[in-house]
Amino acid sequence: MLLVADGFIYFDDSDFGLGEFLRSLSQSPLFVRFEVTCAHRAQVSSTQSGAGRPGVVRTINNFKFDDAGHFGTDLYDEVWLFGAETSSLTKKGTWTNRPPDTELRAISEFMDAGHGVFATGDHGSLGAALSGFVPRVRSMRRWFDDPGGGPLGELVAPDMTSAYRRDTNRPGVSGTFDFDDQSDNVPQPILPVWQRRPGPGFFSIRWPHPLLCGSTGAIEVLPDHPHEGECVERRDIPTDQEFDFAGYHVVEYPNVSGSHPLPSAVAHSTVLPNNAHTGKHATVSASFVAISAYDGGDAGVGRVVTDATWHHFININLVGMQSPPNGHPEWDLGFLSPGGEHHLRAIEEYFRNIAMWIAPADRRRCMFRNALWYATWGERLVEAVAPVKPLDQVTSVDFLHIGRHAFDSIGRFAGRCQTLHWSLDVLKDVLAKKFYERVLPVPIPELPDRVPGPPLPWLREDILVELALGGAVMALRDAYPDINEVDPEEAAAGAPGLVRRGAAIALRSARESVTEAQGELEDLASALGRVD
Repeated sequence: MLLVADGFIYFDDSDFGLGEFLRSLSQSPLFVRFEVTCAHRAQVSSTQSGAGRPGVVRTINNFKFDDAGHFGTDLYDEVWLFGAETSSLTKKGTWTNRPPDTELRAISEFMDAGHGVFATGDHGSLGAALSGFVPRVRSMRRWFDDPGGGPLGELVAPDMTSAYRRDTNRPGVSGTFDFDDQSDNVPQPILPVWQRRPGPGFFSIRWPHPLLCGSTGAIEVLPDHPHEGECVERRDIPTDQEFDFAGYHVVEYPNVSGSHPLPSAVAHSTVLPNNAHTGKHATVSASFVAISAYDGGDAGVGRVVTDATWHHFININLVGMQSPPNGHPEWDLGFLSPGGEHHLRAIEEYFRNIAMWIAPADRRRCMFRNALWYATWGERLVEAVAPVKPLDQVTSVDFLHIGRHAFDSIGRFAGRCQTLHWSLDVLKDVLAKKFYERVLPVPIPELPDRVPGPPLPWLREDILVELALGGAVMALRDAYPDINEVDPEEAAAGAPGLVRRGAAIALRSARESVTEAQGELEDLASALGRVD
């Protein structure tokens, strides 16, 4: 991971530092390890650069994207942008602090090669210099506060004082609105954009986006702040923009073989009415996009996530102020206080979810294989899969039960949504598209019209996920019956083929059961037709 900051954002324990965020990355799950390079656009001190912090393997001062020693597609899997420097329109029609085309080319090539990007700023044009000109990033969030918007007419960013500012502060222990309540242990609630499985039936299972899927349920809180930035709703994002940077052509949102993925809202924040602070007008109630995500995988490009503000990530909003005023101990510890620790755990899961979700596809597949390996040899499954039957003797019922245990086991440390999407990647490789798509969760507002047909759920496609997962686990156990004799390099090389083979065997094993059920349904249909 490459983290890039500018201006007054540092990688230390100061109020506007990312020290707690970095600590959260060092607490990574079993199946992934984050190696972090901290880069600042200016010359900063060793402490401000993050040197010596757990998980930080390199620091860079005076960072440039067009410096091959600093940046390249072979150096990092993903880039995080925490910008504070602004950009504004001059009388000559140019924009201050705009990165040169050579830098924009470098990061565009990085994204088009399948690598991930996260970007955030704050109110107004804070962060525009670093992120506001980057394709996809520039249109997924409001970066410019000039009256006419951004260079291409992008929507104007919210300000910090008007009644229409994006003020998410919630009252603290005093019960009244105070600016510094951003440093207490009371978070803002957020509203995830829910996804569910389409199709007929009375019941459906809803899921948040994987970014907000925690190990104990949906993540529905973030730190609060009196004047946040804002991400952009899909309907307001132009889809036909193209760029040329130093001879490199970029299609912002590619349409490949009929696949035209676009960004979508992941969660909304709300502004309470009549929230007033010194020097700020009483707020007007509002809702706005807090998190936006773009999955460009089907179009051959990397994933992108934007967030309304870096106040969701910096110390003053996570672990309190360094020097709070007398009489306000609640601003000293933030979410480190006893009443806030469970909120901090959820928020920091969100951080790690971003890192996992925007990782390139090969890295995500590696995470899943690692998670499968830990599940196979974990306490939940080690007895269930031993003694080992040859794969061709394992029944569909065995595969189903083992898959359910594996799904629950992995979900407890990776989140159930992440586990579902990982499992769907296996299904996608071995199952006909029409059945894979029936299991795929989609945002509720985008569900297709219900097709005419039986309103009762006679067919449960979610069983296919559990069967495939059970087959993957059994294939690993079949190939490596003794964990003490496993060669790590050999296992890593062979795992993709084993996982696919196991999933295919498990799904084929269910054919007899499906045929039997088909006969029973035909008998039932005949009997129902004879009811008098």
